[in-house]
Amino acid sequence: AAGLPAASYALHTHTPAMNMEDLRAVSGHAGALCKNLFLKAKKARAGDPTDSRMWLLLARDETKTDLKAIGAALGYGKVQVRFGADKDLLENLGARKGEVSPLAAVND
Repeated sequence: AAGLPAASYALHTHTPAMNMEDLRAVSGHAGALCKNLFLKAKKARAGDPTDSRMWLLLARDETKTDLKAIGAALGYGKVQVRFGADKDLLENLGARKGEVSPLAAVND
């Protein structure tokens, strides 16, 4: 855009990180790491016809991710929340397992 300085950045590429150990091995990042979880509820929330049942959850790497507790916090009660299928991840976020990023939400 006119009048804006050019942004500087460094591009780092790596193989897909399937878990936090993989990410630590390839990141070289000195700061906090986060895990990006693509989740899907088995059934929609009661009384919510607009519920897509899909969530992109970001958490610090050392955070315990208890899917039952997450489901309850999202308002699903006892409805099972699990990791979304590869097909849903690709169709909704344009990402594959190991490539999940909050930036992928622009594809939704």
